[in-house]
Amino acid sequence: MKINSNNFKNAHISAFVILCISLFHSFLFPSAIKAAVINKVVAVVNDKVITHADLMRMLYPLYIQYQKVYTHEELEKKLQEAKKDVLNQLIENELILQEAKKRKDDDEHIAVSDKEVKEYLASIMKNFPSKEVFLQSLEKEKMTIEEFEDSIRDQILVKKLTAKEVSARIMITPQDIKKRYEEDKEKYKQPEEFHVFHILIKKIGDPEQDRENKKFLEESSKALASID
Repeated sequence: MKINSNNFKNAHISAFVILCISLFHSFLFPSAIKAAVINKVVAVVNDKVITHADLMRMLYPLYIQYQKVYTHEELEKKLQEAKKDVLNQLIENELILQEAKKRKDDDEHIAVSDKEVKEYLASIMKNFPSKEVFLQSLEKEKMTIEEFEDSIRDQILVKKLTAKEVSARIMITPQDIKKRYEEDKEKYKQPEEFHVFHILIKKIGDPEQDRENKKFLEESSKALASID
């Protein structure tokens, strides 16, 4: 299977759930399974080769789950059914990684610092009894610590680009605002308010009426003064 970058549609990445694989599990991959793996090419993504060993490593978490439920032929059947989905996920991840590597130098939001890599590495090493055991596991996988850190950097890069693309699709339009207002407009209603700056009463020359007007003004002033 050969995948071309045109299939990525100008890097317009849809929101999807990335299949997270624990590297700790890959170190514990049963030797019996490893012996059965023929490291042939199963896909090529823009000249990047995906091997059968890569596919089997991604299948391992499913193998752990399935062996608790299925046995023998049924277990093999379930794993064969899962292979296609896992391969598609590998291809999708590789396309995203390639796009992320193109963008990382021009986009500080997806660039991965050495500090981030070290922190991620430290979190993985916590799964091992000691640093020595961790390094032994790397050696069994024929991987150097530098190569492992590169793989961590790639994982973080993919996560950052995916998060950015997803957040870019979360847009609030004027129509959304209007709809929300219509649904909850009772919450936004306020009672009518009046601001009184002056109360003017015309003097009409009637002593009795003038006294009433004066009394009204005094009472009104007191009432207004009591309002915060």
